[in-house]
Amino acid sequence: MSPVLVAALVLLGLLIGLNLLLTVAVIRKLRRHDELLRDFEGPSPLPRITAGAVVPEFATEAVDGPLTAADLGNAPTLIAFAAPGCGGCEAARPQLIKLLAERQARGEQGWVVIADDQGDGDTLAGEFSAHARVIIEHPGHGPIHEALGVSVYPNYVLVGADGRVAKVGADLRDVAVPVPARS
Repeated sequence: MSPVLVAALVLLGLLIGLNLLLTVAVIRKLRRHDELLRDFEGPSPLPRITAGAVVPEFATEAVDGPLTAADLGNAPTLIAFAAPGCGGCEAARPQLIKLLAERQARGEQGWVVIADDQGDGDTLAGEFSAHARVIIEHPGHGPIHEALGVSVYPNYVLVGADGRVAKVGADLRDVAVPVPARS
């Protein structure tokens, strides 16, 4: 064999060995990354409160005055959670405004909780205030956020006139059906 061919084979063998070592290292990293992701407990896409639960007591300030859990007992209420700059919230906004107007016409309540810690919620508040009570809270830490366990946007909670949660969902279609009035 010629010395050039031997050198080429040795170089090829070294490259294959290096490739094998790098592949093993990448596989080990991916396995470790997979373990970390399995252990990750990020925010739930749905509120912690579930259908059938009574809404816990809370007191907060809406744009138009005080608001408490007792105010939910007046009529079925759709509570929408949104945030400025949230893509899903922006996409659902026209349908949400229409749904809030329809519910208002049926004598039902609508609340829109705007998660805002940057002072950008006033524009959204103006868009919703004709058809709903608007509350601006710190994301995840306001009284309604904590009572219902909401930390991801958009989210919707439908509460019956009896103060019990009827439905929860991250999609407006999940909660768009009417709730029977209290008899």
